[in-house]
Amino acid sequence: MAATIEADRYRKRFGTISEALRVRPRLLAAALVAFVLAWPVAAPMAASGPWMSGEIVRARLLTAADTAGSDKEVRAGLQVAMGDGWDTYWRSPGDAGTPPAVDWTGSVNVASVDWRWPAPTRFTLFGLETFGYFDKVVFPLTIVSERPGEPVALRGRLDILVCSTVCVPKSLELSLDLPAGAAAVDPEAANLIARYEARVPDDGSRSGLAVDGVAALPGNPAALEVRISSRQPLSAPDVIVESGRWTFGRPEFSFSADRGTATALLPVTSGPDVVSMPGSDVTVTLLDGQRASETRGTVAAGATRAGWGSLLPFLGVALLGGLVLNLMPCVLPVLSLKLMAALRHRGQARRQIRLGFLATAAGVVASMLALGGALAVLKA
Repeated sequence: MAATIEADRYRKRFGTISEALRVRPRLLAAALVAFVLAWPVAAPMAASGPWMSGEIVRARLLTAADTAGSDKEVRAGLQVAMGDGWDTYWRSPGDAGTPPAVDWTGSVNVASVDWRWPAPTRFTLFGLETFGYFDKVVFPLTIVSERPGEPVALRGRLDILVCSTVCVPKSLELSLDLPAGAAAVDPEAANLIARYEARVPDDGSRSGLAVDGVAALPGNPAALEVRISSRQPLSAPDVIVESGRWTFGRPEFSFSADRGTATALLPVTSGPDVVSMPGSDVTVTLLDGQRASETRGTVAAGATRAGWGSLLPFLGVALLGGLVLNLMPCVLPVLSLKLMAALRHRGQARRQIRLGFLATAAGVVASMLALGGALAVLKA
């Protein structure tokens, strides 16, 4: 009886079983389509190696594609993250430091890895000029495969020096595996690599920064003159010069009225005599805010930097040394001999006395020039 009553209630609410079977499939199909459309679809992930961590630095390899794809070259990056207040170095560290380096031995299906350096920041500490990166950096890489379309296994050992109040060397093992197949791009990783690629100095075509000339200026102090120009006014420029034999200090700038051109003077801080610099090759990196360019050129000969301003200190020291020397006990007898020689000219014609004194002075100057010439020959 109870079952009959419950069946009557069901028929009144939903209809007969045959009617329910005719209606329910349409409802179930619509619900299934809505469920599938609402299900979150995972975005393609960038291929990245695991973070390899030290106490104050960690690093990993990453690419914007999750497979090797069919191209011969794969865009990648070496991501380095350091603790607060720590930094690492550029390819030319300056007065101190060592640039990061990776040994790619052990990689599979890798012909070469092209490493590019984003524009650095200048650090000045205790009179030392160094160049590098604060806190974090991504070094753009181009992986060239030996057999395009096949899996790539990238293996590397990163040797890096990180510094704060002290410098600590670290070695980290890096790895990245790219399977074969069509590549899917992750916009976030691609954007991260592209941001640091944009910081790599160009040839001036994009940044608008150009080197108009480089000249060596002998003198005291010796300097390197770099003439630069810009398509837009220079705001806070910097110049880094790389040379195999000389190092240079912080540049001093003189600007044109519209700040479209400038001349930078970089003091020579170490290396051979500047007279041998003309004809040598240098690499000049220009920085101005987010803009950076790189130029390879040859140093020309410039005008000698000589003037009374630089000679006066030496003349003063020479005069003081002469006065002290004449007051030494060993020199006083010589002065008496000179005085007696002068007294012997008494009674002679004034012209003859003057000629004698001039001949003595000429002999002293000639002797000093001969000694200086001999020292210059020995030094050369």
